[in-house]
Amino acid sequence: KQQTENSLAPNSEITPMKVFIHYEDNPNEELHKTSKVTLPKKWVSGPVTAVLDLFVKTYNGKFASNELSLSEVHLETDNAEALANECLVSDYIEESADIYVKHGAPPALSMVTASKLGAKKLPTPPPAAKPQAPAPALDASGLLTCKRFGCQKKYAPDSNHESACSYHRLPPVFHETAKFWACCPDKKCYRCGWRGHPVGGVDVAWPFGKLAKRRPRIPNA
Repeated sequence: KQQTENSLAPNSEITPMKVFIHYEDNPNEELHKTSKVTLPKKWVSGPVTAVLDLFVKTYNGKFASNELSLSEVHLETDNAEALANECLVSDYIEESADIYVKHGAPPALSMVTASKLGAKKLPTPPPAAKPQAPAPALDASGLLTCKRFGCQKKYAPDSNHESACSYHRLPPVFHETAKFWACCPDKKCYRCGWRGHPVGGVDVAWPFGKLAKRRPRIPNA
């Protein structure tokens, strides 16, 4: 019988949690699915396999031609870190998090590399004093350049806001004649330039594909 970890937080401190579960691990976009789910307290303090099982059953009820097998898929965090079925939701998933259903058997609990939320770290000696990093440099027009993958647009610091930047969360990949973002492996571009095609009315960065996030822009140092 599989053993689960002990939760770091007592049940009295656990509250229901809203999460977004995505299945995009298929080149056919018509088979993609995103579910917004509110997990009850019992599930938040339990293993992620219950969340995965719920999504798989819901998905299979809608896409009978592409049924998922619970034993052949796993969950990954927004940082592409795979979770074992025994991982507790409250230890690795936070409120409003994006989690992804990926093909492949889940890793063993001992092989999980994701850090627990709020995990205590051993104290480390203070680092040697380093020169303070200079403030991001404005160009001649008084603009900064965003350093996020797929954005890199120039912007005025006072125009930055919570949804100013459309970007990809992982870097580009070049494989023979194909180009694609690591977070959108099913959206490849062959012998193309750096610009893509509009998606949903937005002119996205090369190559085509759904941009993963909307966040404030981050300037280059």
